[in-house]
Amino acid sequence: MRFTMSQLQGMNRCLFRRQHRLATIKEPNTNIIRREVIKKCIYGYQNREMNWQQVVDTVFAEAYTDDDKLAGKTREILCDDLANKYIKRYVSSDNRVPQMTPESTMNIFGLEVTVDPDMFFYNGRTLEIVKFFLKKPDITINGRKLDGSASGCLSLYAMLYYGKQLLAYIDPNRKNLVEVKASFYFLKKSNDNFEKGIFDLDFFDKNGKNVVSISDSEKFPTNIDQHYFTLYKDFEAGSQIICNPETCRNCQMKAICKYEKSPDAIIETKAKVPANVMNLTKSQKEAISFESGVARINAVAGAGKTMVLGMRVAELLRKGYKPEEICVLSFTNAAAEEMTTRINDYVNSMMPNSGLDMSKLISTTFNGLGNDIISKCYGYLGFNSTPMLIEEGERMRLIEELVSSEEIPGLNYRALKSNEAYLKGGLVIAKKIFDIFKNNRIQGITDEITEFVLNKLDVDKKNITRQTLEKLFVLYQKYNKELIEENYLEYADQEWMILDLYYIIPDYFRNTGIKHIIVDEFQDSNLRQLNVIKCICQSQVITSLMVVGDDAQAIYGFRDTSPENIINFFQLMGIQGKDFNLLENFRSAPGVINFANKILRNNKIKMDKKLIATRPDNGYIPTVQGYFDTSTEYADIANAIEKDIANGKNPRDIAFIAMSKYELLKMQQLLKEKKIPCILLIPEITSENSKVQACVSLMNYLIHPEENADVDIATYLNALCRGKFFELTDIQQNEYLNQYHEYVKNFSQFSDEDKKNAFWQMADLLKIEPDEVYEHFLEVVDHNKTWGKICHYFYNFKVYGSEDSFSKKLPYPGVALTTAHSSKGLEWDIVYNSITKYDNKLIRYDSRLTELEERRRLLFVSATRAREELHVSGLYYSFGTIKEKNFNIFLKECYENVGKDIEAEFDALTTAA
Repeated sequence: MRFTMSQLQGMNRCLFRRQHRLATIKEPNTNIIRREVIKKCIYGYQNREMNWQQVVDTVFAEAYTDDDKLAGKTREILCDDLANKYIKRYVSSDNRVPQMTPESTMNIFGLEVTVDPDMFFYNGRTLEIVKFFLKKPDITINGRKLDGSASGCLSLYAMLYYGKQLLAYIDPNRKNLVEVKASFYFLKKSNDNFEKGIFDLDFFDKNGKNVVSISDSEKFPTNIDQHYFTLYKDFEAGSQIICNPETCRNCQMKAICKYEKSPDAIIETKAKVPANVMNLTKSQKEAISFESGVARINAVAGAGKTMVLGMRVAELLRKGYKPEEICVLSFTNAAAEEMTTRINDYVNSMMPNSGLDMSKLISTTFNGLGNDIISKCYGYLGFNSTPMLIEEGERMRLIEELVSSEEIPGLNYRALKSNEAYLKGGLVIAKKIFDIFKNNRIQGITDEITEFVLNKLDVDKKNITRQTLEKLFVLYQKYNKELIEENYLEYADQEWMILDLYYIIPDYFRNTGIKHIIVDEFQDSNLRQLNVIKCICQSQVITSLMVVGDDAQAIYGFRDTSPENIINFFQLMGIQGKDFNLLENFRSAPGVINFANKILRNNKIKMDKKLIATRPDNGYIPTVQGYFDTSTEYADIANAIEKDIANGKNPRDIAFIAMSKYELLKMQQLLKEKKIPCILLIPEITSENSKVQACVSLMNYLIHPEENADVDIATYLNALCRGKFFELTDIQQNEYLNQYHEYVKNFSQFSDEDKKNAFWQMADLLKIEPDEVYEHFLEVVDHNKTWGKICHYFYNFKVYGSEDSFSKKLPYPGVALTTAHSSKGLEWDIVYNSITKYDNKLIRYDSRLTELEERRRLLFVSATRAREELHVSGLYYSFGTIKEKNFNIFLKECYENVGKDIEAEFDALTTAA
């Protein structure tokens, strides 16, 4: 088997990859063209074959092609950086004249390696073989890390070996021993920082750590040769590979060997409790019988509010109101579907054989209501057909094209798409600013608006000025125009456009026939939604308006929601009304309730109320435990879950709740190692779904059969075989591959309509089992009605698809792994709640009081998911060193809630250690 230098590392140690090395596989390397340009320019300039203007022109003409998917200013800035910063720094620091080196395939310790250095320098005493890279150094000069250090880099040694062989050809009559050196020249230095104005002009200054070399005498073998002999033999055996996201990230076989079958949803029928035998509290009965006026229901967690709302709708229908006269608004599709199901249950129980057409009941979300109204009145808003919600990936494409059309001061174009905590690219910041413009209906940029936007950006406001916002606002207006032209809208548009239509066609709203409005989870409302309610109420005669919620569960501040909407509801609406307080919790053990009641004691923005436990007190007290490292914490939790299951607990009655997806994935790995079934209950990244990956590979195969044909079609066939394509015999594999290759030979001759039909036929074959994410993906693809538009969609999906996600709606077996935000509305017998990520240094500032209080509410929500047991854990301290004792403020308060002293425990443990 032959390897290139770039293949002598990482994923190429994988035995699976080697065993199934398909015929047409090509290694992805978007830097090949740029490296050739760099080599051409440096060699040409140093040998005086090119002047500097020719170097610049060559870079601008050849360095970044259409395949790089760069537009406008981004490409211009990157070309300028390459020519006038990186290449110029090098040629200004090195006056040696290079010589070109031919590519050569060599047998290195039994391994066939194609060695392709860029150039070499020879002065009779030293021969240096050089290869250039347009990136910061990712190999250390010292250390012994495999692939990550000079002494562990097989490709660097390949150049050293090459140099020893080359010496015999370029200087066969030498009399003295020559030092042979192999060097990687990284054109970007580790300390380069354009934002801070740091760009050292001396390429060879060692502070940049950008020249990584190994050297040896020309003799063979030496100790260095022996050292690399061992590494090469290990590589040949494939013994060093460790599959992990970093190693496998760019592997083209990843979608095959990491194929994941979609989990089987649980098909269950919930037992229906007859409404007439339920034991209702006085407050519940009063809320159910409420018929006219304005009411606010303050319903704590586990108070049975869904039951109360369902029974109230049934009671209104029993009094003679029609289903179409009742509008029930929820904040998620899942909540709306649950509400609809429950209402139908109560109607069937309280009014059997009523003959009512319940399909006419308006039970939806604010966005669903907006979508329904807009779909009937879209012409008034400038659309030429019913608009569709824009997927996040498509949205990113539109914004990138606009931002790249001109240079916006303050945006980082060099890392345009970066979304790391330490590095926010220009596209990410522009998207956030567009969000702020949209969510707040910004109409222009003033000093006040500038201050408002910068406050919203918070830590991401660096380098953003009024001039930045003014230029972005012009692009934002173009963006909105493009949305309408392409019949797209955003979630926020669905709400704002209701308000627009209220003023454009007020008669429409006067004639909806709605008499009763119920808004569930009103603590999650924002200003737009509050105004929608106002408009609907003002446009017609409303018999009743009822909002239901719990300020203690207001956890979506990042969506511009506020608990003050429910706290100050009557004042904000400018009306008077009646309060109903549903304070009894029917879900959790008294110990869990007592713990939850203490969580919000330090919050200032809240309503004065407490949960009332209704279940018998068994003396249970939640556990709270601190840790010094997350590895120990997670191992203890995994062991505890294993013990729970051994004691007879059903895995689906257990949940692990944390702040971030990263934490959930760590727990998932531990549970999988213990063979414990688990399911992630968070939005799934669409592009990570195995069937979606197979469909993308199928499309790539149909459009570009000359690229990696075997890999693309094998990915598709593997999905058809439920991940078992390579369990077929070699003969069977080749038969399938050849059949599809023969089919695609004629595909380019098909009409566009036939191509579209053929694609859909093959894409539908992947629906071999239910998969909510894949089915949603196909619905989005189907929005593109022509073959050309389908091709365009897939092209953009490959670039921006990582931005698209989808939340599954059906229940699945296994231990639930979910974030605190996603846990809302759910419940389990046992909850393990890790709160390490709740706290950080920034949240302690006085200006972040609102965020601090929301984190407490988030803890309250996650804690009240537990029916029987609640186990809270986290790292003792959130930032700084152990000696500084910056205790996790939320963990500290939880310790106090159960009568423990975190500082005393911490001191005792650290002293003993």
